[in-house]
Amino acid sequence: MKPVSNILVPVDFSDQSRGMLRYAKVIADRYSAEVTLLHVLSPGDTIFPADLAGPKIFPAPRDVMAETSAQLATFGNYELRGVTVRRLVSVGDPAEQIAGFVRTEGVKLIAMPTHGLGVLR
Repeated sequence: MKPVSNILVPVDFSDQSRGMLRYAKVIADRYSAEVTLLHVLSPGDTIFPADLAGPKIFPAPRDVMAETSAQLATFGNYELRGVTVRRLVSVGDPAEQIAGFVRTEGVKLIAMPTHGLGVLR
């Protein structure tokens, strides 16, 4: 078994996310690993004002899922050229979705960008 066969890169379409791709590519090239780009739509992104009973959570609208999927389809094409890339969009709590994906897919490495602290911390 390869030490690193699948690298997860959570993506929020920020400059930090894009900057992390070059690190993921170097590791993917070294181990012939697949890179998975995962964007999570937070349930907060799907809450709409309701009546006096308070806000309600609805499934992500199809157009939001379609737009996000289209954006993710081209994200990192240049930076990850030559690497096998899988792109996924999910809905839920980002931390729970990322942790769940790691468990179910057996991910050995998460390349997670940070905000305001540089590309690596």
